[in-house]
Amino acid sequence: MKVTHPVLKRLGSYHFPRSALALAILMAAGLAGNYFSLPLFFGVDFLFGSIAVLIVVRLYGILWGTVASAIVSSYTYILWGHLYAIAIFIGEAFFVGLLLRRQRQNLLLLDGIYWVCIGMPLIWLFYGAVMQIPPTSVWLIFLKQPVNGIFNALIASLLIAHLPLHKWANRPQVGTTLSLRQTLINLLVAFVFFPVLTLMVFDSRRVLSDSQAQIQVDLTNLSSTIATELEFWYQPHLQALEELARVAIQSDLMPSETLQESTQLVHKSFKDFRYLYIVSASRKAIAAYPPLSEGDKINSECPINSSSPVLGKAGRNTLEIKVPTVTDQTHLGCVVGEIALENLNQLLKAATGNPEVQITLTDQNRYVIATTIETRVGTGNFDIRQGGELHPLSPITFQRLPAEQNLPLMVRWKKSFYVRQQPIGDLLPWNLAIEVPAAPQIDSLQNRYINHLAVMLLIGILEIVLATILSQRIVKPLAQLKWATSNLPNKLLQGGAIDLPHSGVIEIKSLTDNFQLMVESLKQNFTELRQANQQLTIEIIERQQAEEEIRRLNEHLEQRVRDRTAELKKANRELERSNLELQDFAYVASHDLQEPLRKIQSFGDRLQGKFGEALTDKGQDYLKRMLNAAGRARVLINDLLSFSRVTTKAQPFVPMNLTEVVQGVLLDLEVRIEEIGAKVKLTDLPVVDADPMQMRQLFQNLVSNALKFRREGVTPTVEIQVRFLEEQGAQGSRGAGEQGAHQLCQISVADNGIGFEEKYLDRIFTVFQ
Repeated sequence: MKVTHPVLKRLGSYHFPRSALALAILMAAGLAGNYFSLPLFFGVDFLFGSIAVLIVVRLYGILWGTVASAIVSSYTYILWGHLYAIAIFIGEAFFVGLLLRRQRQNLLLLDGIYWVCIGMPLIWLFYGAVMQIPPTSVWLIFLKQPVNGIFNALIASLLIAHLPLHKWANRPQVGTTLSLRQTLINLLVAFVFFPVLTLMVFDSRRVLSDSQAQIQVDLTNLSSTIATELEFWYQPHLQALEELARVAIQSDLMPSETLQESTQLVHKSFKDFRYLYIVSASRKAIAAYPPLSEGDKINSECPINSSSPVLGKAGRNTLEIKVPTVTDQTHLGCVVGEIALENLNQLLKAATGNPEVQITLTDQNRYVIATTIETRVGTGNFDIRQGGELHPLSPITFQRLPAEQNLPLMVRWKKSFYVRQQPIGDLLPWNLAIEVPAAPQIDSLQNRYINHLAVMLLIGILEIVLATILSQRIVKPLAQLKWATSNLPNKLLQGGAIDLPHSGVIEIKSLTDNFQLMVESLKQNFTELRQANQQLTIEIIERQQAEEEIRRLNEHLEQRVRDRTAELKKANRELERSNLELQDFAYVASHDLQEPLRKIQSFGDRLQGKFGEALTDKGQDYLKRMLNAAGRARVLINDLLSFSRVTTKAQPFVPMNLTEVVQGVLLDLEVRIEEIGAKVKLTDLPVVDADPMQMRQLFQNLVSNALKFRREGVTPTVEIQVRFLEEQGAQGSRGAGEQGAHQLCQISVADNGIGFEEKYLDRIFTVFQ
């Protein structure tokens, strides 16, 4: 197939399908490299997709490299939520592809030039000026992206240099030989980059894990402190109401000056109480402070199903506590106290000492009782887990990112909170939620990572420069040696001088000396080579003659093979026809013989019934023998018919449970088994692919034979077992349901009957034997 389209020509005209498949695989590998990224810390991921992109640039050129970069980098929009990274990665592929097309240079060096001269300024422009990300985050991206890009370029260079990727993709070879200089640069940079990057990744994971562990410890300590302070705040108020309830019970909930004074005293002792009521079961105020008119009813209802204090529904900045007045299991009323929550809010703010820490208390109905956030005061149906993306750290601790998906991921991480939500305890049936901003931790970690990445990037750039200089000094004598020894035979024939380089490197000096010796020996070997060439020409002619003879013999042998194959096919067809005729004969003969036998048996039975007494003893004996012979012939015919059906009426194999088949056979033989007192031991048999009728017939014959040919005076016993085998042989017995490596099994039917002699082994399964 010849491809004329200019774009398809770039993929290779003759090998287009394979080349296109390799291109698709590389693009898929690039997407997988970005999908299976290595998360370093908050919103910062180490991507590997540009490895495949740079390989595409090297093998397929700038056009397909740019297309691959656009496809592969599109995943960064899902990962980070913006398009600027896509533009930077497309620029990387275009820049490297453009310079590679002009001159073949080191891929690693070109990629490093891009990031230093173009990529890093674009990062500062897009992330800092356009997206206005905080400077710390911009510095982190500014250093991380070049390190990531140079690392991927290093991996791509090593793969291109040491794997036959161009052969797999049916692409032109990118270089006729492997450049020693580029190899030295790549290896020297790799020896520094790999360990440093590995240490940085492990250090970042460790620091992040330690930081999150410390935050969980701080949240645990803070929640315990706040829960304790809340109980200390609540318990005196509750004790005061319980004491007032005891005074009310002693006065039988009758209005009195003592009861009113006690109510007033409790109100003055605890400034948080807005009002105090002593209420009867009929909702009449017995005592109140501030005072109410005598006999006035209030809205509060006393709990009649509880003798313990009850927290009423909290209002905006208020909380109601009810203490039942119970005597002799009789509810007389209750003491009601409404508490102002201003002091409770101040208590929560003072408990942290950090205005950025947010604390919220909710009741069992998720109503906000108290909080350090003014907008949440008095709100209902509040759920701290709603309105954000959650990352669990423990069953009651998680990190919540803001729900704004249009924000960059790093900004969302920086605006996130570490949250701990837990119940306070039995005394207060409330839930406590503490939110600690992640920004201070992220700033600290980012500063640490910025230092690491800056050092790593500086080391990487210096390593590339030093590796370039060092490799040039090492390779320069080898390049001189290459030019001196190129076209060496012609130079020797022309008598020109061979100027070999001098080097202080022992290995290169030894190589130069060896070349000098080789030059001397070449002059002496030219004559010998001419003679050897003449001898070789003679041998080649003789070998060609021998090959011609071998070719002729091969053609003769191939013709004999073709003739023999045709004979075997003809014999096979004859054998198949003969088998079909034998099957038809057995089937037809068994049916045609049925009718005469039925007549023989029918007339024999009539003869015995009507004229049996008229026959002599000898005649009756002849008649009995005739009927027995006819019965045996009928059995043989039926067996012949069943045998012919094995091949003519065979059913397709289906999965079947051998245990159920054997149980059905035993059920059919149940009367016979009980008559002779036989025992049948059956283990669980597997599910196999077979013909159900043939399997039933097989087990029917085996078990019935075992019952028939039994020993006199011995209880017949039949054992049916299974053993699973592997391809190489038996591997021992296994439990039911277990299968061997290739699902092979051996089923045995053993009995303690009379048995048979081993000389009949080869006839035991022969028809009618």
